[in-house]
Amino acid sequence: MRAYARRYGDFDYEMHPRAPHHRLKGAEILLARRVPERIVYAILAHADYSGLPRVSRLDRAPLRLR
Repeated sequence: MRAYARRYGDFDYEMHPRAPHHRLKGAEILLARRVPERIVYAILAHADYSGLPRVSRLDRAPLRLR
């Protein structure tokens, strides 16, 4: 996840630090930047409140909080 943050710019936490806006707004920004949907899905799947199942290895990758 850190590699993607470096590549695409770590932007969403500073702008939207609280759930559910954090990942939802970040997903909107990433899609606008043409980040592949599978990556955006994985980001959204990390949020328990999103209701999205974690089906791929990327979806299940552990998140490391700062």
